[in-house]
Amino acid sequence: MNLDEYLKALKSCPDSELRDELGVYDNWPVFINTDFEEFVGKLRSSGKYELRTTYDKPRSDWFLFLPNIAILQVLSWPLPLVGKDYGEEFQRRLKDYPKSLMLHPVRDKSETVPYSRRLAIVIDDIGQLLIREKIPACMPDSIGWRYRDSKDISKVVYHEPN
Repeated sequence: MNLDEYLKALKSCPDSELRDELGVYDNWPVFINTDFEEFVGKLRSSGKYELRTTYDKPRSDWFLFLPNIAILQVLSWPLPLVGKDYGEEFQRRLKDYPKSLMLHPVRDKSETVPYSRRLAIVIDDIGQLLIREKIPACMPDSIGWRYRDSKDISKVVYHEPN
């Protein structure tokens, strides 16, 4: 699936179906192929992300998506074992994306918007950034939970700008 189609589906999908239909859940990874420092700079200059923590060796920056919706980890390495059940071809293709992001919704019991919808808001924002900046990406968990057993990787979202 391409990124534009996925972002449209995110907006129209009922909150109760985000996990099962589009895979939106905690620990949501995105693999990217871009310069780490440039990407972090784009997040910082957007005004939507507040840097919370930076770790060295290996480098990772943690951001809060404002206002207190989600935590975004930006990692200078690819996450291991993501999509391991999707086969060798998929694992080979992931090597084209040497950096990764991990999204975590901030869970707040007083919040009236479900955490899956708050996470979808951040996925949309990151998706728009990837499109605007022409950053190649793969979203392996975009396969809805009801489709994961089929291992149908045609539902994995890729963004491969020209």
